[in-house]
Amino acid sequence: MEHLSHRDEEMAKVILFFIFLYLAYVIAEYIVGRRKTAVVTTIFSLSVFACIEQIIKWLYS
Repeated sequence: MEHLSHRDEEMAKVILFFIFLYLAYVIAEYIVGRRKTAVVTTIFSLSVFACIEQIIKWLYS
């Protein structure tokens, strides 16, 4: 069984990121009902997630 190369692993992470980003947008649009508000909500939640992730990395490094 072959393992993924480092480049393939990074590509898989990017693909998963965009899949989850799209899923978050679809859920937000379903809940809110407006495209613009769904985009803003998705970007805001992505920003909050990124900030929390950086804080956790900073605390435990």
